[in-house]
Amino acid sequence: MEALPPLDGGRALLVSPNLPPLLEKDSTFMQDRHKTKQQLIEELASLRTQLELREGGGGDTIRSGANPTIPPELYAMIFAQIPLAISVIRRDGFFVYVNPAFVSLTGYGLPDIDREKKWFQAAYPDKEYRRKALYAWVKYQTQQLVTEKVLQVTCKDGKKKSIEFNMITVTDGTVISMLTDVTGCGEVGELLKGKEEQWRLLLDTMNEGFITLNESGIPVFVNQRFCEITGYTQEEICGRPVSAFLDSENLSIFQLAFSQRSRGGFHRYELAVRSKDGRLLYFLISPRPLYDSSGRFVGSFGTCMDISERKEMEKVLKKSGEKLQMALYGADLGMWDLDLTTMSGTIDERAAQILGYGKDEIPSQIDAWDEMTHPEDIPQLKESFNAHIEGHLPVFENEHRMRMATGEWKWVQGRGKITERHIDGSPILISGTMQDIDNRKRVEEELRKRKERLKALANNLPGVIFQFYVRKHGEMGLYYVSERSREVLGLDSNPEEFFARASACVPLEDRSRFLESIQQAALSVCRWEYEGRFVTPGGEEKYVRGISLPEERPDQVIFNGMLLDITDQKRVEDALEESRKRYQYLVESINEIVWEIDATGRFTYLSPNIEKLTGYGQAEMIGKFPHEYMWAMNMEELRGRFSDSFASQYPFVAIEGIIVHKRGIHLSVEVSGKPFFIKEGHFGGYRGILRDISEIKTLQEEMIKNQKLESIGTLAGGVAHDFNNLLMGILGYIGLAKLNAQQEMVVERSLSKAEESCLRAKEIAQRLLT
Repeated sequence: MEALPPLDGGRALLVSPNLPPLLEKDSTFMQDRHKTKQQLIEELASLRTQLELREGGGGDTIRSGANPTIPPELYAMIFAQIPLAISVIRRDGFFVYVNPAFVSLTGYGLPDIDREKKWFQAAYPDKEYRRKALYAWVKYQTQQLVTEKVLQVTCKDGKKKSIEFNMITVTDGTVISMLTDVTGCGEVGELLKGKEEQWRLLLDTMNEGFITLNESGIPVFVNQRFCEITGYTQEEICGRPVSAFLDSENLSIFQLAFSQRSRGGFHRYELAVRSKDGRLLYFLISPRPLYDSSGRFVGSFGTCMDISERKEMEKVLKKSGEKLQMALYGADLGMWDLDLTTMSGTIDERAAQILGYGKDEIPSQIDAWDEMTHPEDIPQLKESFNAHIEGHLPVFENEHRMRMATGEWKWVQGRGKITERHIDGSPILISGTMQDIDNRKRVEEELRKRKERLKALANNLPGVIFQFYVRKHGEMGLYYVSERSREVLGLDSNPEEFFARASACVPLEDRSRFLESIQQAALSVCRWEYEGRFVTPGGEEKYVRGISLPEERPDQVIFNGMLLDITDQKRVEDALEESRKRYQYLVESINEIVWEIDATGRFTYLSPNIEKLTGYGQAEMIGKFPHEYMWAMNMEELRGRFSDSFASQYPFVAIEGIIVHKRGIHLSVEVSGKPFFIKEGHFGGYRGILRDISEIKTLQEEMIKNQKLESIGTLAGGVAHDFNNLLMGILGYIGLAKLNAQQEMVVERSLSKAEESCLRAKEIAQRLLT
């Protein structure tokens, strides 16, 4: 308990520790003496509302068991310069404060007003006026209607004045009384009438609705603001039962509250009223009962604060809170708060569960939290935390490891933000979330290792691995280029500059073809392939080959592929092509036919000269068996011999045969062949040559015939000479016989025939010799 020094000679008052912050001695309200009177009055009214809400209604503004006291300093600051006479009176009638205007009006200062009430006798020497003053005080204290507000007061100098009293109860149960000198005015009724008009004007211009009900609960007066809020006119409201504006639930609330007011009790309550356009409006009703001069309940009045927006906001906040809880539940997030003034914190049940603890098992001090954090992660955690505290980062966010109840380390992600600050802007409270990211970190670690392996693999592949993109508006570039780009192409692997630099290395005469190949692949979302020259920044000319597969995405096409240096391969291919051309020229130039059959015995290749030989084109014979174009006396025997030879897989040389020309002519040919084998030693077929030997065969036959004729001629010549000699002897002998046997006709005739035959033989022999 702390005593304040007396003010204006008054007694010292005690300051209760139960005072709300607004009235504490060190509060900004007490310290700021430069506020306007209007600001101070508004803050006092706000204070009164706060204390009344704490009490829960019933008209008693002091909580049971508490004795809050407002320091006189506060009243002095507020009322010292007000021209109205003000006095502050405790519930027990003891004066706490009077302002200078009160002293000027009555002549009585605070030292003149003692606890023994001697000044009361002096101020009200007339017994009747003293009775009226006491009666008015009691009626006000008991929440009864005070009708006698103008009393005759004897001032300190002995003068009598007619003074009007208006009172209001404040936070600690004391009463602020406002005194107005009405001495010299006409009839009090006229004065009251003027006051009534002033109060009505005040009610019509106030920001809140105001309503007066009679003893039956029927509205008899509403101010203009109430009509504006509800949309009704005064005529449409006054005289109608409130049931016309309330549903059954809110009618029951109203009836219960009105019944309590009729018995002297009152409290604030909320009521939903249907407006003229059908909207549901929410009011905070602050009622007071009305009594007549005899103390009979005659109705009530009260302010009606429109809290519809607040109710809607409450609904939105409630819904948002529910969504937040669902979001936290769905995201599996724990909550934490850290008080920076005490460096202690709290966590919810889910945050504790993430670490394997019960909610009350984790210490509240931040030092204990540090001990639970992995030492390697603390520097980064503190750096991120301090950056947010100092205003460098809008949100605190960090990933770190924390020790679980089992002693194992678990990765968590902490996010937080300053949610409360001092009046000077310094942070008081940070609130945030905790999320279990242990599985994600394990996956990330595995992905990191896999990425390193892939990177190592990419850097050891013979080419340059790349990821290329073509966006819908035509922009092209790379997301990734492997490090081998410098070794293979002489270019850095920086993706941002790679495409422009690589395009510049494509010779000008090939550049359009290079770019068009990319655009065409992107438009058709198909495999990209390109081969061409590439001149490195060092001037070395190379041949490169690009291959990639497309991946279509909503706004772009991604190509994942490889760029290969095929300079050596290109040289070998060129050499092979040159060799192939020479071989082809040789094959097409020679008279022999080059052929190939596969393992099934069918033709797979025949040189173009086959058509000149057989009349059949290459296309006609490919896929056919050789024996389909051969001739033999016994074709079945021929096919059998072909199959046996083919199955033996032995080479053969200069085998002669006969093939049939497309026109039916038989041609003699000579065939040589050698088996070839493919992968793993499997038999692939035969390759060889076919030669037309028809002319050779004809010449050989003519040669043989001539040789035979020559032999016959030689033989015939010798025989002819011998035969001729014999015939000559026969003929000689026959001539002699004829000479000797001329007389005998028969002998002569026979000899003549013999002679004739010999002559013919001679002729034949002569023909052989010639």
